[in-house]
Amino acid sequence: MFLFTYTDFLIKQIVISLLLFCSTEHLFCQEIIVLKSYSDRNIQRQNGFYYLNDSLISKKIIPIAQLKITDVDVKTNIEKLTKTIAVKSNSIGANSFKILEYNDSLNFFLIEVCFLTEELVAENKMLQEKNMIYVFGNVKRLNKNWNFKHNKLKISIKSGQYYKIDNNKEHSTRLNKGGFTGSTVWLESSPNKPSSYFTMSGFGLVDIYSTNSPYYHSATGIMFTTGKLRYLDESASRLLMKMLYEMK
Repeated sequence: MFLFTYTDFLIKQIVISLLLFCSTEHLFCQEIIVLKSYSDRNIQRQNGFYYLNDSLISKKIIPIAQLKITDVDVKTNIEKLTKTIAVKSNSIGANSFKILEYNDSLNFFLIEVCFLTEELVAENKMLQEKNMIYVFGNVKRLNKNWNFKHNKLKISIKSGQYYKIDNNKEHSTRLNKGGFTGSTVWLESSPNKPSSYFTMSGFGLVDIYSTNSPYYHSATGIMFTTGKLRYLDESASRLLMKMLYEMK
């Protein structure tokens, strides 16, 4: 009787864990569908996953496939979604993507994945925005504001929004969340400096204080739970920009 009860308890715990996992890691309830595949292409497995700038026009861009990512909504883990799309794309010979459509009501992305040579990857990189700074709120449509300071200006950003700074004009930008005991990052503009992407709402690749962060050497302050800035890569950020609205 004890064995049955204990086994039943374990099964119940596993079921609960799976339900929680599926609700918190919404990505794994999604599906990536290949709508169109260019089967005449014979490209080897790739590494890297780059956002394809609209200004890059070349006959050397090789389209690989059109993908539909379903069930993308406010519960989606954007970082893991991006990684999964990248793995899928790399496996079929693609190393870049462009967003064809995001349908907010039907909750799907339609993207085209392509192959770029090393030369085109470098050219694409040069065409991307320089010295721009993006700060993202939460994807979830919550009745909540996220507060931080842009230099001496107090900013309150709502969930579902992002804030954009042109550091070409400001030359030097200080972002702070959480005051003295929070986190701070200094960003100096320079020619051809890639844009920077941050979140404040608990998601993000890594804290700016991590040695794995590209902003590690420009981060100051003491990290407590009162404030965190995390950085995102460009690919995940471009998907977020389609889901959120720019704060005006």
